[in-house]
Amino acid sequence: MSYVDALMPGNNKNLKILKAFRTMRIFKILKKWKALGVLIDALANSLVPIKNLAILMTTYIFVGALMCK
Repeated sequence: MSYVDALMPGNNKNLKILKAFRTMRIFKILKKWKALGVLIDALANSLVPIKNLAILMTTYIFVGALMCK
């Protein structure tokens, strides 16, 4: 499908459906490859602690910048 999309001249809006099918391949891979699904779950579960760490580091840098001024 990507070859068809690349070889078609112009900006054909009907071919955008092909791009949607290409993005659906990821879900097909996730279904077959269980280890990748586990890794993505671990990454998704670690987003909240990473956000908290980023807020803490930003606060630390901000306070340090105020004290050095």
